[in-house]
Amino acid sequence: MKSDRAALAKVFELGVGLIGILLACSTFPGLTRIPLWLLLYWFALAILLEAILVPIGKTLITLIVALPIGVALAYGVAPAVWLLVVAELCTPWLRQSRPRCSSALFNAGQYAVSAWAMALVMRGVAPFDMSAAGGVQRFLAGLAGAAVFFVINHGLVQVCAWLWGRFSWRSAIEAAAWDGMTYLIAIPFDVIMVALQPINPVLAAVAFLPIVLLGQLLRMYRRMALMQQVHQLTGRLAAEFDVDRICEEAARLAAKLTDADSTAVFTLDERDHILLPNAIYPMETSTSYQLDGWREEDGSVVWQVARGTGMVYIPDAHRDPRLSRNSGLPTDRFRSVAMFPLRAQGHAHGVVMCFAANSHAFTSTLEYVSALAAQVAMLLENAKLYQELQELSWRDGATGLYNYRFFYAALAGRLQAAREHGQPLTVAIVDVDLFKKFNDTYGHLAGDAVLKSVAGLLSQLAGPGAIVARYGGEEFALILPVDPGAAWTILERIRGEISRHVVEFDGHRLQGLTVSCGFASFPDHGSNDRDLLLKADSALYWGAKQRGRNRTVVYAPEFDAQLFVDNPTGLYTLHFINVRLREELAHGVCTWGAICLDIEHFSQVNQRFGFDAGDQALRKVSLILKESLRQGELACRYGGDEFFVLLPIRSRSELDGVAERLVEAVASHPITLDTGVRLALKLNCRTELFTELNDFTDLADRVGDMFAELHAEEASRA
Repeated sequence: MKSDRAALAKVFELGVGLIGILLACSTFPGLTRIPLWLLLYWFALAILLEAILVPIGKTLITLIVALPIGVALAYGVAPAVWLLVVAELCTPWLRQSRPRCSSALFNAGQYAVSAWAMALVMRGVAPFDMSAAGGVQRFLAGLAGAAVFFVINHGLVQVCAWLWGRFSWRSAIEAAAWDGMTYLIAIPFDVIMVALQPINPVLAAVAFLPIVLLGQLLRMYRRMALMQQVHQLTGRLAAEFDVDRICEEAARLAAKLTDADSTAVFTLDERDHILLPNAIYPMETSTSYQLDGWREEDGSVVWQVARGTGMVYIPDAHRDPRLSRNSGLPTDRFRSVAMFPLRAQGHAHGVVMCFAANSHAFTSTLEYVSALAAQVAMLLENAKLYQELQELSWRDGATGLYNYRFFYAALAGRLQAAREHGQPLTVAIVDVDLFKKFNDTYGHLAGDAVLKSVAGLLSQLAGPGAIVARYGGEEFALILPVDPGAAWTILERIRGEISRHVVEFDGHRLQGLTVSCGFASFPDHGSNDRDLLLKADSALYWGAKQRGRNRTVVYAPEFDAQLFVDNPTGLYTLHFINVRLREELAHGVCTWGAICLDIEHFSQVNQRFGFDAGDQALRKVSLILKESLRQGELACRYGGDEFFVLLPIRSRSELDGVAERLVEAVASHPITLDTGVRLALKLNCRTELFTELNDFTDLADRVGDMFAELHAEEASRA
């Protein structure tokens, strides 16, 4: 069907061309009435005007229509017809791209038919010798002839476009509107030439020369205006490092420069060797594109442009063998295709693509988009360098992970997105257990190797969409786009893999690593980034580290720090003893040693030196106790000047040894107050070994009895 229509279109072109040539030949005797030099002058001027293409809108116009109207009024139909035929047959040889023979013949023929019909109408308006007609009559004849020339010319062109399958009412109306401007420009020159011709034929001929200059000025103005838009875009985006915005602005301007129906900017992902869409304008045309991009191994013509140095212009995609149906380009919808490489400093960054529904749409606008592509490539090069520098500032040098600065910014953004879309988000902190001891044993270089290896495991196991950062020292922070249940699974897998992980360093196999993990989730545990971080840290420290390490713990209200630490002394609270005891009882630890302590005659310190001095003494005694305790031995402030120590222990002698150590430590360290006063304090002590402890309530009751007995003994001694 398409081949039949194409054959019909060629027959139409040839028919119009032959009819036009025959009509021109019928007027040939009329050429003898004009001097040869003048005739040659008109032919040369017509060829020059036809060669000067002025881009306006989506069309290319010439000012040649000014000649046949004026020449027909001044010299008759023969020169008006022949100067168009000569110009259309000769001008294609002056251009790089030449039309088909049938198209060149059609252009000459349709102009000849239009000029011949124009001359007939002119004679109908001014039936006598045109040169003898009055000014008004000649003017009216010129207007009528111009109207006929315009209608027949565009009618034949649009019929031909319809036969080729390129017709659209929008394009036809736009072409007629822009071409109508040339008639408005031409009429003043025709009036001047017709007025001067009876006075001086030479002067009348010379009067038409400024129209050539006008055509050049319009062409130069158009070029300067479009290039200025390119430079304005470059200046506006000089300090822009957002690749998406640069590409969006480039696609929009490329459409404006070329009047393309669709433009796109695809950028290169060097890591995956794929060209991906960054901007498509207008957005509604995006359905025509291959949005998953073009891979280099596919060998598309797009990659030839991206890796090459020059642009590719395909005036008719339906006739070009490089564009097959599976090329990924929207050639079913668009026929004109122009692609421009984005290359700067020898680096390929992508491709700018322009598409138009009509064929041969970008003849005169390619240089502007080439200039735009060169400028955009430099912008992308700068943006890439900036992003690399920013990436370095966001990365931890030792592990290659993101640093805490990036982590804070990413957490705020991810949490905002999770809040807007109603999705869960988890913040986790992972800490390498006993890392200081590891450094002391194997050295800091080995420690750095371990951190880097653990960082690689975290990145590998965190899952898609996760962000892993070095939070500080041996701590890592993770943002996981999952709910608490899924986060638990991920972190437990991480913990298990690290416990089995072996680090090769300097010929040694470093193993036996463990990590503690604490996490909190949005919206279950908090609604802002600071709250989630604090709760994840609380779960890590109080839930995992203080309960034996090498475990994963989700935040619970009982891990809030203010519930565990007594502010005046820095010791644990009874609440923490409750949590720890409950966990250990669940693990089968039932034998415990309890030590009850109070400061002898402490009320006298408050009475003699004041309560501020008493608070100082409490803090310093607490510090001595903390430094005297070993791992697993828990001390808390029971109340006032009372202290309670709980430790998993198996014998009375061991319990008494710990109690003696604590009493001697306080007695051997005099307390110096800020006022310079030195206090020699002593502790009263009572111990008990519990072999069948069931719960904290049982412990609290018995500890209360122990302190009562301790106070009774102190009172009896006083």
